[in-house]
Amino acid sequence: MNKSTEKLTKSEQIIRRLKEGLGLKTDKSLCERLEIGTTTLAGWKSRDSVVYETIFRKSEDLSIHWLVTGEGPMRLDPTSEGGYNPGTRNAVGDEPMSDNERNLYERIFALQSENADLKIRLARMEAELQGKSERQGRRDVG
Repeated sequence: MNKSTEKLTKSEQIIRRLKEGLGLKTDKSLCERLEIGTTTLAGWKSRDSVVYETIFRKSEDLSIHWLVTGEGPMRLDPTSEGGYNPGTRNAVGDEPMSDNERNLYERIFALQSENADLKIRLARMEAELQGKSERQGRRDVG
């Protein structure tokens, strides 16, 4: 990961990868492709949260794993050995994922992302409480 990517929020990284994968240059063109308003995209960036279902629905040939993490191949390879690609193939064989399977997969990624965000928030709250406790302790001693 390069320095410029490290400074981006998680949602900004996903949005950047999505534009790259779809061959788009501007936020406006991405909004048109996703059929969302520019204020919606701005909200995703400011809240550091994206609507995965909207993204996945309009980027079916892109690897969900790559979109979320930046790791692995960008494009899905339906001819890959083993016949299973979590972006489009079910775990049993070469059959395309059903809508239910894809929805479950998307929900898993959304929950994993939410879980990571909650862990960060919890760590910040714990640090804040620790700081308050230490400041209170110094006041009590002083």
